[in-house]
Amino acid sequence: MGRVPRDVGSDGEFIVDGNLKEVEYVDRLSEIKVPTLIIVGEHDESDPKMSKEMHEKIAGSQLIILPNSGHMTFVDQPVLFLKAVQDFVAR
Repeated sequence: MGRVPRDVGSDGEFIVDGNLKEVEYVDRLSEIKVPTLIIVGEHDESDPKMSKEMHEKIAGSQLIILPNSGHMTFVDQPVLFLKAVQDFVAR
């Protein structure tokens, strides 16, 4: 894993500095055999297309892109975030 980004904005967001621009171990994601929920904000600095790539590689995974949110989806959209997790756990 890369270092933690240090450039934090006023809203708790961070600036991608190269460590979060691609999925690490993408070739191993197909080895995941447990239910997997991927949640990403539509304005996440960690580009949602990475989450889409992860979703494509993990069989049976569920991808949720939360509107009007950045990287901290649980802060930006707490109701939608909790509903997504609760629905996923309930299935």
